[in-house]
Amino acid sequence: MRHLTPLACAATLALLAFVPSQAATDDIVSSNSAASATQDAAAFANAEAEMEFADPTQEIPCPSFWQVRPNPSVENSLSYVHDSGKLAISVTYISDQSGSEVSAETFSRVAAEQMNCTLPVKSNLLNHAWAFNCDDGLEALVYGEPGNLVLLSISGRNEETENYLDGFISFLSYQSRRN
Repeated sequence: MRHLTPLACAATLALLAFVPSQAATDDIVSSNSAASATQDAAAFANAEAEMEFADPTQEIPCPSFWQVRPNPSVENSLSYVHDSGKLAISVTYISDQSGSEVSAETFSRVAAEQMNCTLPVKSNLLNHAWAFNCDDGLEALVYGEPGNLVLLSISGRNEETENYLDGFISFLSYQSRRN
């Protein structure tokens, strides 16, 4: 398991690109809940127009064999798709604007209940993260400090893609240490 600093990771990843808000702030789970990573890859390819909103002078960090674009469905979110098209991950920074500073555990419980997913459990992928699974194959991990959370939405995780996911988590860990 790895420990990621949410603010450093979010600052490096989710906030490097200006993403126009096209969803209500309540709609915090990305469109990656779709049926498959193939659909995610297709949506990813159609997001070319969104790149015009990104600052062209700043490059969004991206690991080898992955592609990244701002997630057009969720504010402060980036979508990563592995070159194989078999694994898609959205990284979303969630700032608590209500002032209540909700914990990762509480946020994951509410999100899982609203999406009719499994009850959250401690993640075996990240330290201090809470994970839940949905019937459509979406896996979500929530981690961070109260009021400053990061949501990873993973589509396409299986034995074949586990190495890709491990590499991506290593990339996030490296990015969080850099900042």
